[in-house]
Formats: sequence, C-alpha cells, structure tokens
Amino acid sequence: MSARTDLVSRVWSRRGAVLAAAVVLAALPLVAGGVLGEYELGLLITVMILTLFATSFNLLFGYTGLLSFGHAAYFGLAAYAFGILLSGRIEMLPAAFESFLVGGVVAVIAAAAFAAVVGLLCVQRGEIYFAMLTLAFNMMLYQVAFQWDDVTGGANGITVSAPVVELPGLTVNLLDTVTFYYVTFAVLVGSLAVLWRVVNSPYGALLKVIRENPQRAELVGIPVKRYQLSAFVVAGLFAGVGGVLFSVRNFIVTPETLHWSMSAEPVLITLLGGPASFFGPAIGSFVFVFLEEWLTSITDYWQIGLGIVLIPIVLFVPGGLVGLATGDGTEAVRSLLGRDGDPDTTRERPAEVDER
Repeated sequence: MSARTDLVSRVWSRRGAVLAAAVVLAALPLVAGGVLGEYELGLLITVMILTLFATSFNLLFGYTGLLSFGHAAYFGLAAYAFGILLSGRIEMLPAAFESFLVGGVVAVIAAAAFAAVVGLLCVQRGEIYFAMLTLAFNMMLYQVAFQWDDVTGGANGITVSAPVVELPGLTVNLLDTVTFYYVTFAVLVGSLAVLWRVVNSPYGALLKVIRENPQRAELVGIPVKRYQLSAFVVAGLFAGVGGVLFSVRNFIVTPETLHWSMSAEPVLITLLGGPASFFGPAIGSFVFVFLEEWLTSITDYWQIGLGIVLIPIVLFVPGGLVGLATGDGTEAVRSLLGRDGDPDTTRERPAEVDER
C-alpha cells in the first residue's frame, strides 16, 4: 500500500470513528433512556463542556506552543457575564440582554475581548513568563469575583436560571436535562467543526510553524506575535462558549470557576488525552470525568488516585492516551525496559503527529 493510500485510509478511518462517536452521543438519550438516568446524562454533558474547554486550550498548547496556566479566566468570565446578564443586575441594559441567546453571545464576546487584552500583554513574553502572566491575570479575576459582592455575589456566587428559549415553532426548555444535552451536543459539534477547520487551514499550518520554531518563523517574515494573539483570542472565545454552557449546567457560578485549579483541568485533560491529536482533549475529558467519578465513590482523596494515573502517562507517554493507542506508548515501554537500542524493535516515529 502506498504512503498516500495509507494516509487516505487513516483519514477516512478517523472520520468514521468520529462520525460513529457523534451518532452514539446523539442517540444515547433516545435508545438508552431506560438505562441512563438524568445523572448519567449530566455526566456526559460535563464531558462535552470540558471537551470544548480543553480543545480551546489545546489550540494554544498543542498547535501554537503556548502553555497557558490561566485559561479558566475566559471560561469563568463568560460564565459570570452570562449569569449577571440573566439576573438583570445591570439595570441600564435592555431586557433583551436577559435572554439566553443575547446574553450568551455577549458573554462570549466579553471573554474574547478580555482574551485580546490579556493576550496582547502575554505574547510579548514566551515560555515560563507567558505561563506566569496568564496565571496572574486569572487570579486577578478570581479576586475580583471574590471581593465584588454587589455584582458577583462574592463567595456565594450568583445563581443562573436559564430562561426558556422561544424560537419560531420551537420552545426550548434548558432546565430539561435531555433538552440541554442536545443543546450542548449541537454547540460542541459546531464549535469543534470550526476549530477543526482552523487547525487544518493555512492559518493553522502557520501556527504549527510558530510552535516548532518561533525564531525561525519570525526570520522568514511571519508576524509571530500577531498570530499568537489571534490564536489566544480564538481560544478565549471558545473557552467562553464552554463557560456559558457550564453556568447553565451548574445553575450557579462561584469564584471557584476562576480559580487556578479550574485552569489546571484543561491542562490535565489535554495531557491525559494527548496534545498532539485534535480529539485528544475529547478522550481525555471522558476519561477524566469518569475516573474522577469512580475515585470519589471509593475515597475522599481522589486527587491522589488521579495523580497516580496521570504521572506515568505524562512521564512515559507524552502522546497521552491517543499516543498509547497509536503505538507511541510502545516506544516508551521499550525505553523503560532498556531495549530502545535494539535495531530490530525500533520503529520510525510518525513525521507529523497532527495527522492523527
């Protein structure tokens, strides 16, 4: 089989797997209504929201080479903005802002605008300085949410009760779990389609060039900081979409949504699933949520169990679970066993991991 035929086969195989997963997710509430209760559907909604959150983070980390420790800033800001708009606390705004659609769009735009301001400052520095600056802005927002009682509700947060959405010929009650499941599913599919197009466009190719060697990219005339800033804004925008869904799902937004530990979740999920794969964060989200659910059912110290799972993956399988499934893990195992020098067992590493 030629290399081109093999590549086409892999692409179609991947698309078939993605399509099958989408069909299963869409059909679950219908065919498994007697098996999956509201609680289980709620867990799947959480998986989908975290998938969107982590995939937006991976646009920065996996495709642009920027490690953000403050991605919860845009996620939480959109959640707060949406909750504040729905509550009508800002009296000067028209009542239209209290609707789901208008409030959601404004909240997402607010997250993207804040990402533009923060990104403009953060991309001036690279590596650890970039990571620390994003964390600093994240914790500044956390303190604002914690202290500004009149608007954010302080430590108690604000409740979010999504209103009924009236569309021509259709009434959508977001408080119904099955309905919100399908709304979240539709938003996730649409968002992933856009992000997929972004990373597989010429723009996405330039982001990968910048990730590999920003200095060389600058030398050949690529405006590196401009591209990094634009990726930062896009990532913040889709994190904001996830934040709006999160606020509806949890009925409340508290300062914990803006805490650094919330920013750690997309990092862990991406490392768990695999940063080199577009769908790595989706797999990582699924495993993370159900692993957390299982560990909390058997021990109060579930974080220790999560660490025991994550540490070997980070140390020995940098490609995450996707890398393990596609064979990268066998290299790590051979290296661990001291057999990586055996010419008969050494296999060539894929030249472009992003094709998975």
